[in-house]
Amino acid sequence: MKKIFAIALADMKFFLRDRVAIFWLFVAPFMFIFFTGLPGENRPTHTHEKDPVIHVVNRDTGILGAMLVDFIGKGGFAMAGNPVDDSVEATVVIPADFTSSIAALEPVTVGLDIETSLDPAAELLIRGRLERRVWSFNAAVAGLLEEDVAVTSAVPFHPEALSTALEKPEPQYLDTSFSDIHPIPSGFDHAFPGNMVMFLLMNMLILSATGLSEERRNGILRRLGAFSISRWQILSGKILGRFLLGSVFIAVFLLAGQVGFQVPLTDRLPGIIGVLAAFCLFSCSLGVFLASVLNDPEKSVGICVFLAMVLSALGGCWWPLEIVPVWMQQLASFIPTGLTMEALHGLISFGNPSSEALVPAAVLLALASIFAVLGYWKFRFY
Repeated sequence: MKKIFAIALADMKFFLRDRVAIFWLFVAPFMFIFFTGLPGENRPTHTHEKDPVIHVVNRDTGILGAMLVDFIGKGGFAMAGNPVDDSVEATVVIPADFTSSIAALEPVTVGLDIETSLDPAAELLIRGRLERRVWSFNAAVAGLLEEDVAVTSAVPFHPEALSTALEKPEPQYLDTSFSDIHPIPSGFDHAFPGNMVMFLLMNMLILSATGLSEERRNGILRRLGAFSISRWQILSGKILGRFLLGSVFIAVFLLAGQVGFQVPLTDRLPGIIGVLAAFCLFSCSLGVFLASVLNDPEKSVGICVFLAMVLSALGGCWWPLEIVPVWMQQLASFIPTGLTMEALHGLISFGNPSSEALVPAAVLLALASIFAVLGYWKFRFY
């Protein structure tokens, strides 16, 4: 084990002295996160932390119009007095014949105009709440009409009876609020894990493949083979060295994501670390395998970059998988980057427990083992 750790630490120190490697490990990823995540931060939110703001236009001069306004106001809305207020999200229009139509037992329609700039989630919340209040009002009126209570000159029942009916609790009451279980990740919530996975894969592939290819061409591997160091110790040391470097990368990223980009990480930190560690080990093992079959360091860079770009695009690192065709979503479930991104979004954006990361982490570790064995099988000293 001492020989393995000696090789790993020597490689790690060598990479940390390389300014180009430092740039692509700890500078370029944050630039990509900032410029790709910042535009998405301006998108409207998916939830309402405050009551929706509405304006009610009551054109009815009868008592039922005023009662409907009061009843809507008690349904979880902030009532705006100024119709041109920028914060108004919907406008309700009570027609002038509202009371008279009900008195004549004729149908009447209440108008609803929702602000077009709202996202679908907010529109669904407002429409659902308003329709529920109007239906409840309609049900109370219909109930009084069926009871055939005393008739006044204005409406076919006493207003006090309607007030009493509206104040009764519903037989089955559900306190509703909008909570999208799977909102499409946007802004830094998507750019942060997406770029972290992409750059982790790309850097580990390049550093593993080109490093070993260069050492083979320079005769370093032959000199290592001349000592009492077995092939599996050399490969284990190379994989461990890259893994330790990737661990530093992950630690820096998680700290920056929590503090700098305000991405919620602490609640699911064990699961996030587990998935990223498994993905890092997979990337290192895949890079060592590529180094075992590639001789030219320059060609290795191109192949590693191309492979990382393809896997990142198909795995949802560049864009949310929710916006791509179904076949691409299904394909991503069989790609290491797709497994990792799905697990990270589940932990970061959807609030899944850390235990949900066990299956993707186990699959990534299995893939890492397979490529490590293939790398050992194809490994050459020259």
